Amino acid sequence: MRIAMREAVAGRTFVQVVHCCAASDADRGRLVLESMRPHASLPERRTPPVGFRLTTAGVVDALERASRASRLLVVGCADATWFTQLRGSDVVARLARHADSPVMVVPHDEREPGRPGRVVLGGGRAAVGAATVRFALEQARDRATVVVVGREAADGATAPVLAELAGEFPDVAIDVHDRPGPRVVAGDLVVLERPEDRSVPFAWSLDPLVATTVTTAVERRCAIGIVPGDGR
Repeated sequence: MRIAMREAVAGRTFVQVVHCCAASDADRGRLVLESMRPHASLPERRTPPVGFRLTTAGVVDALERASRASRLLVVGCADATWFTQLRGSDVVARLARHADSPVMVVPHDEREPGRPGRVVLGGGRAAVGAATVRFALEQARDRATVVVVGREAADGATAPVLAELAGEFPDVAIDVHDRPGPRVVAGDLVVLERPEDRSVPFAWSLDPLVATTVTTAVERRCAIGIVPGDGR
């Protein structure tokens, strides 16, 4: 909830909280939404408008529809099976593969450090598209932090995209490291481009360097942003 509201403030938009339940559980669903209302505020800054919607539609269908008109879909996750298994956390795994908007997977017990977390761009030998690089730069700007990029991406196929877009974000520094994966710490946000192969678990379809970065982020309970590639 906190992350969703901060994203809404940065994007000058609103938050729509969606809770899905069976028709027979509607009363319980309303109680769930009511329990979230006390968290719909940001003490350190202005609070965006927040709406609450209860639906009896299937959770995947409801959230996929919501993603078509969303700037960002924020999904809480209790475990890491969306990354390591194809059908572990079914909802998160499907949304991460098929949502029209970027998806931010946030562990329920995400650790928030005293310092601003960095944004780590998951990139390897293959080029990372402009949409993903822009998302990482926007996140770093909004968080007043840096973008960490692996040297293989910074010096390789992603270099022209970084060079072109970095000029639009003059206040965002780009730190290049040989192996950023082991450097991921609690509070960081890892951003990666959605793999084209959606028939296998994420852990199998990523460049090895990217997979190492994401695995570390999962282990350290970091948020992970998954961005549809250019034209996908």
